[in-house]
Formats: sequence, structure tokens, C-alpha cells
Amino acid sequence: ALDHLVVVDNGPDQPVDDLVEQCPIPTTYLASHRNLGGAQRQGVQHALSLGADWLWLADDDGRPADETVLEVLLAEAQRRGLAAISPVVSNIEQPEKLAFPLRRGLTWKRRAADLGSDFLPGIASLFNGALFRASTVDVIGVPDYRLFFRGDEVEIHRRLVRTGLPFGTSLRVTYLHPDGSDEYRS
Repeated sequence: ALDHLVVVDNGPDQPVDDLVEQCPIPTTYLASHRNLGGAQRQGVQHALSLGADWLWLADDDGRPADETVLEVLLAEAQRRGLAAISPVVSNIEQPEKLAFPLRRGLTWKRRAADLGSDFLPGIASLFNGALFRASTVDVIGVPDYRLFFRGDEVEIHRRLVRTGLPFGTSLRVTYLHPDGSDEYRS
């Protein structure tokens, strides 16, 4: 279960602070009157300053498919000794399809069922429902706001790979996200 929710609102022209206040757990609402290049960095730093042991990262256009996602990710991360673990990121309109196709060898996988049923080592979508150990962030650092839009997540992935720390994707749980497959050619 979550102990604390940190929300960074990069668009306070439509504030969500009222919604955050309704959460049944302790929360921190950080309004930013300027988009600082992705809220992941600011949220991660704040959570670490509060003493978080684990960080569950998400952005505003996606959501866990059900209430078991965090529980399963945490159990798998602990059982496998992982530094980070992500759920499968599926299309919010058609959950049987991936929100972002995944290249495996020479082919693109576009359906969650094509990935298997257990675990993909060394592959993760790190800003869409991924769970990190705080000690992992101590090693890889926080996202670089200068690389906002795809670059920050790619850079965090590269840092994680370079460390040799184990990570991957659980195929047992899903994070729903708007379709992003147009970004990828087949």
C-alpha cells in the first residue's frame, strides 16, 4: 500500500490540488507555474527527502489497470531482488495491445500476449507505473529535466543498464496509457 502520494502539477491552470486533498493517504501537492521539463525529477527528489524506500512513478495520462498492480510489483521486485520493475504498458482504449510497441529481435511486438506471461529481464517502461528502490535512485540519479519528452526516460534507462542492477517488466500486471504506437515504425 502507498504510504504517501507526491503529485507534481506542471499545469496549475487546471489545478488538481482539490483532488489530491481527497486522497485517503498523506499527500504532498507541488504546484509548478512553469513546466520544468517533466515532473518526475521533482517528485522523485521530494519523495526521497521524505525518506521513501520505494518510488512508484507515473504520469498524468495513464493509470494502473487495477488495484493489484503495486502489490504485485513490490512482491516481484523483492522476490527477484530487482532494482526496478515496471508493469506492461497497454493501450488504455484497447488493453490487449501495447501502448508502445516493443522491438524483440527483428520484429515489433504490438500485443501484450506476444510478450509471454511472466517476466522480461532488462526491459522496462520507467515512467509509466514503474517501481524503483530508493537505493537504485542513489546509484542512477534523478531524471535530467533538460531531456524532457522521451529523452529523460531513455537516459534513466541507459543509466540503469550501465549499473548492471537487475530490472525488468512484470507481465502479470498492466499500466494503461494512451496509444503511442504512432511514434514507432514497423
